[in-house]
Order: sequence, then C-alpha cells, then structure tokens
Amino acid sequence: MEPAYITAMATLFTAMNSWHSWTIILFFLLLPPLLGIFALLRIANAVGDLKIEIRTMQTESNKRFEDMVKLSEKHFMAFVSKYENNIYFIENYEKLSGELATIVHLNTQAITRLVDRIDFSQLRSSINTKGQG
Repeated sequence: MEPAYITAMATLFTAMNSWHSWTIILFFLLLPPLLGIFALLRIANAVGDLKIEIRTMQTESNKRFEDMVKLSEKHFMAFVSKYENNIYFIENYEKLSGELATIVHLNTQAITRLVDRIDFSQLRSSINTKGQG
C-alpha cells in the first residue's frame, strides 16, 4: 500500500478511538449497506437512462428501416413498370416488324415489276428502231 493510504487509515483509526463503541458498530454496520443502496440507486438510474436511449435509437433505426423499405418498394414498382412497358414494346415491335417485312416484300415485288417493264420497254424500243431503219 502507498504511504498516503496508510496515513489516511491511521488517521481514521485515531479519530475512531475517541468514538463510543456503539458509534463504531453503527459506522461499520450501517455505512456499507447505505453505500450499497446508494450505488444500486445510481446503477438503476443509469440503466433506466440507457433503456430510454436504446428505445430512442431503436425507434430511429426502425424509422430509417421503414423509409428504406418504402424506397425499395418504390424502386421495385418502377422496375416492374419498366419491365411491363418493355414487354408491351416487344409485343408491338413483333407486330410492326411483321408488317414491315410485308411492306418490304411488296416493295421488292413492285420494284422487280418496274425493272422488268423498263427492260421490256428498252428492248421494244431497240427492236422498233432496228426494224425501221
């Protein structure tokens, strides 16, 4: 032990020599339980404050979690909407591509007939000019 503690204890015992025996008994019998009760009250108060702080933090955490869930649901619904729009677009694109294929086919036939007529008219004009000359 340090000399300061030894000096403090010696001073306490010296002061206690002048006390009556019942005062010493009360001091040693009542002081530890009173200090224990005081410590328990302080601990209970600290635990109560911690409980309140934990509840507050849990409430805030739950609110943030609910906000995140709402945001996630909003993003998911936007994703579902985009997915449904893409399906609609693809279905309509299939119809449009079928119609475009028909149009290309008809245009190809028309151009082929046009080329045939041009070739026939050139052939006919070349035969007419040879036959007359």
